[in-house]
Amino acid sequence: MSLSKSIGLLHYLADQQRQIISFWRAKLYFQQDSPFITNETVKKRIETLFKEKLILPIKGAKGRLWQANTPYLHENNNIYELSNEAYPIGSLSYSSALEVLQLTDQRFKKIHLNIPRETIINIFDQEENFRDDIIPPNTSLDDWQINEIPRNTQIKDTIWDTYRVSPHKIKTEWIFGTEIREVQDVKVRITSLERTLIDGLKIPKYCGGLSEVFKAWVRALNQIDINKLVDFTEQYDRSILYQRVGFVCKKLGLEHSHFKEWKKNKAIRGGSRVLNPHKEFKKTHDPEWKISVNHPISILENKDADYS
Repeated sequence: MSLSKSIGLLHYLADQQRQIISFWRAKLYFQQDSPFITNETVKKRIETLFKEKLILPIKGAKGRLWQANTPYLHENNNIYELSNEAYPIGSLSYSSALEVLQLTDQRFKKIHLNIPRETIINIFDQEENFRDDIIPPNTSLDDWQINEIPRNTQIKDTIWDTYRVSPHKIKTEWIFGTEIREVQDVKVRITSLERTLIDGLKIPKYCGGLSEVFKAWVRALNQIDINKLVDFTEQYDRSILYQRVGFVCKKLGLEHSHFKEWKKNKAIRGGSRVLNPHKEFKKTHDPEWKISVNHPISILENKDADYS
């Protein structure tokens, strides 16, 4: 197999500042000159790069992910790029999204992604607005005219630089509120700022705990699009999230016309209606949002996101 045909892939990825070679992205590149290239030919071209030691296999990736071994590499491995290439229609979420959005000073060793629970094969079978939330970074809709959505590469038990990748399968209707961001000059898909803040209230343990989530809300205060925040909460349509989001917004002075309806029809009082889902119910409650305040809220009250 000609090395010249194979090495073009590395130049192509270098232009995007990428260091991870996924089988599916390699195929998209080679299709530019050979639209109907076979998987076997793609495999042979990748093997050529491996034999020349221009790429190195990612441990445990089952022959579907490699790392470029060329001078253009970043000094540090980009775990976010690796994770998104392994789960191409997934979105970095929870603490990983907080890191990318620079809403936390913490660095977590577990990389979280949201991926659809249901198998998606053809992107053109999906509604147009849903496509925008799953199309892989640095690809266009035209790339998927003759290609099925690439399958995931299960690397959740693989450790790279002490990191561990943790995909979360969620309902397809909960795949919303994502965007493309750059990390170390590489484009990756993450949950948006507003979606990430809501998810932090939904499952704070994935974000380092509720105090860390409160700090993220405070840090994001001047960036929050209140209309998006309300829209995403309503897309979830879970009463406890109406209560948690409404309560936090009240403490931070955020207002929206929909809050009146939320308090009237969505705020339900009960023993399971707690601010922190990982702590026991407490009698202290907020009468407006009918929720047990079972976690310290001084961070919200003082708008204090410092770590000192």
